Amino acid sequence: MLHAWHDALHQASAEVDLYACGAAVVMAQLGDCRTFEGLVTRFQEPDDDLVNVLIWVCWEGEIQLRPHLLFGASCALRLHQLIAETTQ
Repeated sequence: MLHAWHDALHQASAEVDLYACGAAVVMAQLGDCRTFEGLVTRFQEPDDDLVNVLIWVCWEGEIQLRPHLLFGASCALRLHQLIAETTQ
């Protein structure tokens, strides 16, 4: 799981501006994930609200983004936030 998220984050960095905007929106939906286990669960079983946000961000705009890539990168960034919160 961590490897997949890291790869997604690395791939998204090629189009960093586009994915950064999308990731900010998706990460707002992941804000209630306070543990690694909670984040993994949300990744494996996204709720309808999260799926709708991914669809809206990836397919409703002028520039099409890849939802799996955006979701994986967002999870990686949220994991970085969780780690930073626990080390403060």
